[in-house]
Amino acid sequence: MVVGNFNVESFPMRSAVLLVVSCLLPPVLAGQSPDSRGTHPAKRFSLVLEVGGSVGGPGAGLTTQLRQAGFIATTPRECFLMWCSGPTAYPTQEGPGVAVGLTARFAISRTVAVAAGYGTTSLGGSTGYRASAGSRLGGYVSSDWNATMVWAGVFWTPHPALRLGGGPGRYQLENFPRGSRVSQVGLMGEAGADLPAGRRFFLNLAARVHFVPAKDVAQGETAPITLRPHWTHVSLLAGLGVRL
Repeated sequence: MVVGNFNVESFPMRSAVLLVVSCLLPPVLAGQSPDSRGTHPAKRFSLVLEVGGSVGGPGAGLTTQLRQAGFIATTPRECFLMWCSGPTAYPTQEGPGVAVGLTARFAISRTVAVAAGYGTTSLGGSTGYRASAGSRLGGYVSSDWNATMVWAGVFWTPHPALRLGGGPGRYQLENFPRGSRVSQVGLMGEAGADLPAGRRFFLNLAARVHFVPAKDVAQGETAPITLRPHWTHVSLLAGLGVRL
């Protein structure tokens, strides 16, 4: 075939055409990538290790319940050698503590992803004391809870850096130090962001609310009582993520 004065079937001309095509084809294919926002289509799976703290939890509600049940005594100041404590007015309230977790996500498309996660956090609680006639020790009730959870969800990404979603979760709740255990099914909802979007390594920010149904729990050894902890809480997390 002859175009103008050039024979494209000649070896030098054919090599030049192939070279031009080989240079132009990758940019064209890249522009037609399934993810037009710059995320490499092969890196749809990501892992995030996260740490933060929780707010909410059962502390305030348990304190009210213990106060209404009469666990409102005050212990006197006591000393042992050089160490002294008290006086302590009950009930006392403990706030929630550190939360840690691991999340795995898979992007089905540019706007939809599925995820699963594991986490643990201290939810806090309350301790009450009621003086007992004829007993120097009196009656203590400690209701201080830790939670271990697994969850799965579906997420919508209206913007490359923003995600919204949630799903069901299984929550293993344990009272410290008495060892009472409760297993509940709840719901998780999340609003989060990946910064910068589309990069292999990124900073993950998340506000994750866990809706966990309350349940009556028999507690107390020296002073038995039935309490109803409200385990719903919010975890505020930051973590390092990697796309694989």
